[in-house]
Amino acid sequence: MERIIYFKEGGKHNTIQTLEAVKECVEREGIKTIVLASSSGVTAKKGMEMIEDERIKLVVVGEEKKDFNKEVEEEVKKRGGEVVYAGEVNYTFPEETQNSLYMFSQGMKVCVEIVMIACNAGVLKEGEEVIAIGGTGGGADTACVIEGRRSEERGKIKIQKIIAKPLI
Repeated sequence: MERIIYFKEGGKHNTIQTLEAVKECVEREGIKTIVLASSSGVTAKKGMEMIEDERIKLVVVGEEKKDFNKEVEEEVKKRGGEVVYAGEVNYTFPEETQNSLYMFSQGMKVCVEIVMIACNAGVLKEGEEVIAIGGTGGGADTACVIEGRRSEERGKIKIQKIIAKPLI
């Protein structure tokens, strides 16, 4: 039986436990791509440290290139991953859709958003099943298995499994 981790509150203090749960899911499910939100590169670095299997493609979605650690970006790319910046990708994410996802958690909204950004940027195939990792105000506290779609096809996104999330 699979388990879902529920955190009493959201935040970066849940990052290690979230990444451990993702690692277990990768091994169990055989998913080959992880899409991870990381504004500065700190969470991306922790993700690379915990998920060392270089057969897993890591797609990191940051906000702005100027805020992201250049060494971490180089390491992600050296491992065969991609770094995409939301500020450089054309995508739509209506407020009503965001608000619906906030009912689950801020991290759930982030997970869906970064998958759409990765699809719109062309680094993720539509329909590909990935693990998305997001958080609440930094770090990682939410992870789920999502079928990727471009933002124009957001109504077809399927959140297949919740791995971890904070209670809200």
